[in-house]
Amino acid sequence: MERLMPDNWGILQANITYRLQLDKGRQHGRAVFQRLSRSLTSNLQLRTGRKRCQEFPIRLPSCVMDYFEPIDLSLNFTLAGEVIPDSKGLRPILNEYTETSQTYKLLFQMDCGLDNKCEDYLRICFNFSGGDMVVIGRATVLIATVVLENAHEDSSNTQLNFLHPSYFSFKKISMVQESSVQIVCSDQQNDRLMASGSLRCAVNPPVFKKGSRVMFNTVFDITATGIEETSANFTITATSENSVRIKNESSYTRSMLLRYAVNVAASGIEYTRHLNFTAGHQEERLVKHSYQVENLAPRSLPIRVKLTFPTRIGDKSLWNVTVTQGTPGNRSICQPLAQRLAAVQSETVREAQDYVRLDCGIALCTELLCEVAVLEEHGVVIFHLKGELMSAAIAELKVKKLLLISKVSLSYDGEKYVDISEVTAPFKEVTLETEVEVMEEVNRLPMIIGGSIGGLLLLIVLIIVFYKFGFFKRNNNTDEADKLNMNGSDGGEGTSTEPEILPD
Repeated sequence: MERLMPDNWGILQANITYRLQLDKGRQHGRAVFQRLSRSLTSNLQLRTGRKRCQEFPIRLPSCVMDYFEPIDLSLNFTLAGEVIPDSKGLRPILNEYTETSQTYKLLFQMDCGLDNKCEDYLRICFNFSGGDMVVIGRATVLIATVVLENAHEDSSNTQLNFLHPSYFSFKKISMVQESSVQIVCSDQQNDRLMASGSLRCAVNPPVFKKGSRVMFNTVFDITATGIEETSANFTITATSENSVRIKNESSYTRSMLLRYAVNVAASGIEYTRHLNFTAGHQEERLVKHSYQVENLAPRSLPIRVKLTFPTRIGDKSLWNVTVTQGTPGNRSICQPLAQRLAAVQSETVREAQDYVRLDCGIALCTELLCEVAVLEEHGVVIFHLKGELMSAAIAELKVKKLLLISKVSLSYDGEKYVDISEVTAPFKEVTLETEVEVMEEVNRLPMIIGGSIGGLLLLIVLIIVFYKFGFFKRNNNTDEADKLNMNGSDGGEGTSTEPEILPD
């Protein structure tokens, strides 16, 4: 106790009453005084020109679960001055600016061994849930399971520094196993760091104790648009403020493959369903096959469309196809591939066979590869196959019915895209079929002769029937009656035709 102003009153004395409290405001305290109480109240006599100190041992339970914050020690006191002799009742008082409440932070002491130099050994590793490939557009989050341990002495202010692509944005931390170690990623500077693909998290500040181990999930949101890379690198580095560190395993890098979810579908939208030829005649029929290729996913991509159709049988032209595109956008460039020879020669097709599939198995086929540079999201491209089908080539097969078949195959870069509608298939195929029927020519001369003879015989039969029923006889009797009537009017007896006059 000291005077603020010089005086002649000699030694001044006062009694101070104080109260100490550990972890004030916490429901469960982490330390107690000697009597197993979190608070202590005591008195102390003070006098000017003399300093007094008191020590109070603080005890910790055998296992403290929370090293995250220092222990708070709160002090409150009051001072009552004793009457100064020969001063007519004057007493010393506290300066009005003196703070009677104080809070002190009791930091946890680090275990640094006999040399008092802490040498930590931070070991870190991690992997990705679902393996080292993520399909963007199907997966919405990326989860990295991280394991961190300190295999040596205490580590001071340990931090984890994440370096990752900026299209993965940090979402949250969740513990995989129950642990007293806390991971805190709420630093305000992370708002700035995450925009550049960085993240900084504190590990159980201020001390990550020796022998401690923690396993947790770091969850990242995935940005589905504006990404074209096929791989991404993640690096996590553990650091501390220790002056001596073992750094052999404090940094870990892992690469992952990036694939993009797409859904491209082909369908036949219009085609000639049926036509026929007459055997022995040179005829041509117009045949049209139309295909639609549609991007059903919200991501544009380049795509290859292969059109396959039969064009020749033996040395005869079958179908003189012209390929056109029916959509103004999503234009493509088509280049012919090598023609595919028939797997079976037309001569080997049995003459008695009634049904043949007219594809690349028995006909020479033409293949066109059309490169669509960018098929926009929800975009459509249409291909028309149109041309005259020749009867001369079909006659080579000597069949009554066949199916003219064309095919569309879709493919894309399998190192970059995954079709989410059917992940196991790298492409899709669609076919269209036109039924072709060969009609035998009918000889009409026997029908005409037979019809004429039949008509003549029918006429004769009708005449005989009419005669039998007296059709012609009734006509003769009527003629004879007319003749008799005419003879009577000429001179024989007969009925007068003059009108009879009645008397009055």
